[in-house]
Amino acid sequence: MLDGAMACLRNASTRGQKRINQALMLYAFTLAGDEGRRATLLATVKQEAVSEGGTLHWEQEGTTGTGSVPFFYPRRPAADVRITSYILLCMAKASTVTQDDLTYMAQIAIWLVRQMNAYGGLRSTEDTVVAIEALTAYGLLIFKPNANHNVVIKSGNGQVGQLTLNQTNRLLVQRQPLPAVPGQYAIDVSGTGCCLVQSTVQFNIPVPKDNSAFSVSVTSSGNCLNGVAFVIGLTVTLSYQGNQNSSRMAIVDIKLFSGYQVDYMSLNQ
Repeated sequence: MLDGAMACLRNASTRGQKRINQALMLYAFTLAGDEGRRATLLATVKQEAVSEGGTLHWEQEGTTGTGSVPFFYPRRPAADVRITSYILLCMAKASTVTQDDLTYMAQIAIWLVRQMNAYGGLRSTEDTVVAIEALTAYGLLIFKPNANHNVVIKSGNGQVGQLTLNQTNRLLVQRQPLPAVPGQYAIDVSGTGCCLVQSTVQFNIPVPKDNSAFSVSVTSSGNCLNGVAFVIGLTVTLSYQGNQNSSRMAIVDIKLFSGYQVDYMSLNQ
């Protein structure tokens, strides 16, 4: 059965394929040890790479990113992340890896890292899994057992904080809060090996009520006896006021107070 599947892929590789299919076939040839077709397909894939600011990535036909946002790297669709991740994974799992290959892969790894969010995820679960596996495979190639780093965060002429990375804490996430945002900050890294330094910003912009797609109101009623309400009635009114004919599915999640339980009969009223 496996031979038949590989024969199908070999025939398909001779015809024009979408980039996601090219990446998947390249991965299959890599795992199967078909060096000839792997080399041919990899050469074709490399010609389609997008070079951008010292990084390399691949884009699915017809996809567009979120556009340029000040101070942030452009976010690409999940398909682009998945294609790029598979190509990095294939190169990292090659039987022979040269220094030129490591330099090429470094440009891909930098692009993938820039697509990560504050929690280490990417656009979706599927592309996150492949990206993490690809970055891990690349990390094994450049791993130094006794690597150590000294990361200094500066603002102006002053030092904001300092982080030390070594063999004992290399898998731990370290954080350094910034005293003021926005602000001008610089990061100096010294040492040996490779480390990941990421700056993240979290903020909340409330949606104006005039632009809100939903309207929610909650009223409660209950009679207290000696300061205790044995029964609390909640009336939740939810309405859709968007521009479409319907809102699709909506879920109302109501948390109970400690010590109370739901009166399911009342839910049917």
